[in-house]
Amino acid sequence: MAQGIGIVITERIAVAVVSGNTISGSLRVHPDDGATTDSLRGVPAETIVQRIVEQVQQLGIEGRLAHVGLGMPGIIRNGIVEDSPNLVQFKGINMRELAGNAFTAQFGRVPFSVFNDADAMAAGIAATRGHLDRLIRVWTIGTGIETMLWANWFARGEYRYADFGTGSFTLSRIGAPPDAGLTNYDVKLRTHTALFGIAYKFN
Repeated sequence: MAQGIGIVITERIAVAVVSGNTISGSLRVHPDDGATTDSLRGVPAETIVQRIVEQVQQLGIEGRLAHVGLGMPGIIRNGIVEDSPNLVQFKGINMRELAGNAFTAQFGRVPFSVFNDADAMAAGIAATRGHLDRLIRVWTIGTGIETMLWANWFARGEYRYADFGTGSFTLSRIGAPPDAGLTNYDVKLRTHTALFGIAYKFN
């Protein structure tokens, strides 16, 4: 089965090998410290792309890649980032060309696609459920505030809500009847994320 690479850029970088509709092998996240937030804010776009390539190199890929897909926050049209309030350094950049060229240098020419991160997530949910022929809605909403505390010191806070719909799961119970059997569950997939941080701006 053809293998590709899935990439998501949010507060951190996440990469994995994708085979069919599932992740094959490990998921790499950079930086791997879960307490680190906003690690990409202010980092040049070229540096972030290089970090992505470095993370993909550590996946231990065997054989030729069939495709690469990248999801990132912002308004994405034809691979160009028209706007990205969370990662402003990408605004106006042809991400498909920038990242595609970086991957070509390391892995040879490979089809490269760039999507809004919510669109990519909705497509992933649809693929894993076999619902690519249906409309999948993913809702995200958030707000944030940033203020200067004193010279060169800033504080910021953000809140984000995401609704990924309802997932259906089956739990297999082992034991003697009537305890043994299968139980079906419908779980609402929602996240509430609050982020707080203090930053120092170097002159």
